[in-house]
Amino acid sequence: MLDFGKIYEGWRNKLVPPEQLKSLIKQTSEERLNICAKCPHHSKNHKTVRPDAHCTYCGCTLSAKTACLSCKCPINKWVEVLNEKQEEQIKKVIGAIKKAELSKFQILSILSAIVGIGNEYDEINLDNFIKGKLK
Repeated sequence: MLDFGKIYEGWRNKLVPPEQLKSLIKQTSEERLNICAKCPHHSKNHKTVRPDAHCTYCGCTLSAKTACLSCKCPINKWVEVLNEKQEEQIKKVIGAIKKAELSKFQILSILSAIVGIGNEYDEINLDNFIKGKLK
């Protein structure tokens, strides 16, 4: 089933990424595109009439799909950076942070609590998140 919210997120992040997420989106997309380039479902390995690089398994345009932070590969080659709930919580926190005078330590503490250190999202580099998004 199509998830229009995730399709929108991918294309928005590709075309007009939120300023506070630009470096995370760029880094994530590059890592994912490298993984996709080696996948047998990459369109370069198939005859297709579509001019774009896309996944022949799910049909997604790779440049947009890989920019969607809450998306994952349908065959588990890569996972979402944030789940939808975490992403919404972080957006709310970023909005609140913009209104408040907080130290980077306070910001890191808040984001660490939201992401839940100790679960499957430990790979998120919160220091880079803070540095790249909340200068």
